[in-house]
Amino acid sequence: MTRSFRRAGCGIAVLALAAAFWGCGASTIPGVRSEPERLDLARQSMARRQYLVAIELLKSYVANNGGSRDVDEAVYRLGMCYVGVREYPSAQVEFERLVRDYPESDSSGSA
Repeated sequence: MTRSFRRAGCGIAVLALAAAFWGCGASTIPGVRSEPERLDLARQSMARRQYLVAIELLKSYVANNGGSRDVDEAVYRLGMCYVGVREYPSAQVEFERLVRDYPESDSSGSA
């Protein structure tokens, strides 16, 4: 192989790798105007299997809405998102928090 052919092959490989990473960044966190909208966007992201986006939305929702009536749902969904990205220790933490902090939740049995 000639040296220029090898360089061209490396260039193509670099472009292919860059294109692969470019596609991974397509999921960005949408703008949020209210906390109920944040939870709704997290639900939509989960439905599209955009678990990393949903995780960020749900972590923020849980942190800002400790007394909300939907916080138990958010904690459960956060655990499910961690399962979706195979971060099982993080999922376990969220499910244990749900059972400990919200035992009356409809989601406690599933956790």
